[in-house]
Amino acid sequence: MTVELKSDGTALSGTTNPGPNAVPLQKATFDRKTATVHFEAQAKGRRGQELHYKVDGKLDKNAVSGAWNHETRNGDFKITRK
Repeated sequence: MTVELKSDGTALSGTTNPGPNAVPLQKATFDRKTATVHFEAQAKGRRGQELHYKVDGKLDKNAVSGAWNHETRNGDFKITRK
């Protein structure tokens, strides 16, 4: 999975899987004081159902790691910078 995150210094935005199947991030925030990231996204599941993802993580050097969840599943993640 590819995640593009963009910050203008105050607002955070981005997409997952940029291209024809891109999913825009919603409610994306970055707190500089705590180095925490939060974003949400609406995406279609494998069976065509709408899923609402919530992602919370912490920035440490060139990586963000944390936890994600949607209606029926959850897990951990780590995003590293290319």
